[in-house]
Amino acid sequence: MGSFLNTAFGLGDLLFLAAFAWAYPPLVFVSLWLFGTLASLLIAILLSQEKVPYAGYLALTNALAIGADLSLPKLTLYPIAHDLL
Repeated sequence: MGSFLNTAFGLGDLLFLAAFAWAYPPLVFVSLWLFGTLASLLIAILLSQEKVPYAGYLALTNALAIGADLSLPKLTLYPIAHDLL
């Protein structure tokens, strides 16, 4: 089991998910996690990658989602971010 975690799901992925889960409310976390996971799988399939940098793709899709949330006034995915601006 230890070799699986080191090859398929690394410590960086686990730490990113822990910080990611702590940073968002549960419904936003689940939405962004599902969207990010599906997007990372789609990117890996389109680019024919054997190894997928999961935490990197998840961070990219989350940055795009939060950027869209902040730039589109009708989309309110993360309401606290709107209150800060």
